[in-house]
Parts: sequence; C-alpha cells; structure tokens
Amino acid sequence: MTTTDRSNTALRRYASDLLWLHVLCGKPACRRARACMRNPRSCARRYSPMIPEPARVGMVAFLTGLQQGAAENEIRAAAPLETDALDQWTACAAAALAAKARP
Repeated sequence: MTTTDRSNTALRRYASDLLWLHVLCGKPACRRARACMRNPRSCARRYSPMIPEPARVGMVAFLTGLQQGAAENEIRAAAPLETDALDQWTACAAAALAAKARP
C-alpha cells in the first residue's frame, strides 16, 4: 500500500466517521468502536445512499475546509446550512444509537 493509498483510506475513514456510518454498519468491530474500522470505501458505497444529501454535502464542506487548513468554526461560518444539515444527521444517528442501547 502506498502513502497515497493510506492517505486516501484515512480520508475515507474520517468521512465515514463524520457521517456516523458505523450506526448503519453491520460489522461488529465498527459498531463497538463507534467508528469505521474496516474498508471505508465499501461502507461508503453501501451506506452513503441512506444518508440525506444535505448531510453528505456538509461532510464534503468539512473535509474540504480541513484540507485547506480551516478551523471548525471557520468551516461552520463559511457553510452554515451544510454543517447544520450534518449536525442534524449526526444527532439523529446518535439518538438511534441511544435508542438501540436502551433495554
């Protein structure tokens, strides 16, 4: 695996984590870690269509901003609608995860 491959995998894994794909993932390692622990490309192909488009756009805004060296508050100021949509999705995902944990 080349450095570029590792970098791309790390970026895809971070994108998966931003979208909370682990909530949808059936892999026990990902669900336990509450993060992408396997193949992020495979998970993104499988689960991204289930994520609302505005949340996916918010994830892209975050990744783009971070790659350009922007701080989180700068990204939120530059793309408020997109980051709000991502926040709404992650709140829903967190609520679903909490509901599953209740007996």
